[in-house]
Amino acid sequence: MAPGENDLARIRLSQIRNPTAVVWLFDSKNIPGIGPANFAHTNLHNGGAQFTFLDAHVARFNSREYWDYAANKARTNNPSIVWSPN
Repeated sequence: MAPGENDLARIRLSQIRNPTAVVWLFDSKNIPGIGPANFAHTNLHNGGAQFTFLDAHVARFNSREYWDYAANKARTNNPSIVWSPN
């Protein structure tokens, strides 16, 4: 198993500060729909993607909320989309 691949299995949900913002699954360019922020699709659902969070709710975000087109990389500073529970 790769480092970080199973990190969430080692902690309890109650240990995570804001499970409503921590990404669990998402519309991914790769299979399965997990991985780092740069795996998120930017051109689905009218220019966005669906994200499932640890509390089990799903939300659609516009790609500009999680992708920096000028830098061609994922945005990791959106408090509504947290990629690591730490």
